[in-house]
Amino acid sequence: MDEAMLDYAACMRDAGFDMPDPDPDSGMISLPTMEEPDEEMMAAMEECESLLPVDENAPSEEEQFEIDLRIAECLRENGVDVPDPEPGMGLGIPIEPDDDEHMAAVSTCTGAEEGGGVELESVEGDS
Repeated sequence: MDEAMLDYAACMRDAGFDMPDPDPDSGMISLPTMEEPDEEMMAAMEECESLLPVDENAPSEEEQFEIDLRIAECLRENGVDVPDPEPGMGLGIPIEPDDDEHMAAVSTCTGAEEGGGVELESVEGDS
């Protein structure tokens, strides 16, 4: 498991958020569940982010915003109701694993853009 991810989770806990260590198999971090991140959480995430390595191949913030806009448009065209993302905030995509049409739209739209900002595991029944 990546030491930087462990440090990030510990930093978020130090800031007062209930964040478990990353999953040992995937290395992914689970963010605390909430409707919308509040200012305190956003500040902690920004502060702790400096502990994470920089992905040299990642799109710039402007490029990611344009990608997220195209994904949101694709999702709406395929029946998934999502608002346009806010600059710098990323795209929140509702996941409904029991709805094959919904998951097919999500999979199609997020896979349509190289570096699309989200990665989904394949869901049985997707095309």
